[in-house]
Amino acid sequence: MRTGTKKATDRRPDWPRTADDGITLVEVVIAIALTGGIVVAIMGSLFTVIRSANQNDDASKLQAVIGGATDQLLAVDWESCPDGSDRYRNAAQAAAARVDWDAATVTVVDVDYWSAASDDWTENCSGAATPGSVDALQRITITVQAPDASRSKSFDVIKSDTRAFKAGGI
Repeated sequence: MRTGTKKATDRRPDWPRTADDGITLVEVVIAIALTGGIVVAIMGSLFTVIRSANQNDDASKLQAVIGGATDQLLAVDWESCPDGSDRYRNAAQAAAARVDWDAATVTVVDVDYWSAASDDWTENCSGAATPGSVDALQRITITVQAPDASRSKSFDVIKSDTRAFKAGGI
């Protein structure tokens, strides 16, 4: 016959035992692995977004420097043979400061001169160009490179002596 007294070794109330009495080590390890996998996936996505934003920022700054260099070059006074002069280079490099880039990111690669006689660009400056003449055209090739060297762009600016236009010569 059973009595309603409990033994001293019984520490639980009288309910049926089930398989869900606690969390096993295997369950904890699986939960940590799943959580870690989710965190790694999220961090990878965040790094991709940050890298993409930086590349987009560099591309925007590159375009801003190109536009600024073009404006600066067109604003500086025309020179007949600017090969030994730093005026074009300094004007183009001033655009880099607008986006906090070093001036060395902008380089004037080449200056070519239009020759009406050959109907083509030439590297040799004849020095015979007169204001308003067709020979006064210059093609200035510029390269802009992002500071981290991830992007670069070369472009040409065609410059002429605008004094002839101001005086009504053309």
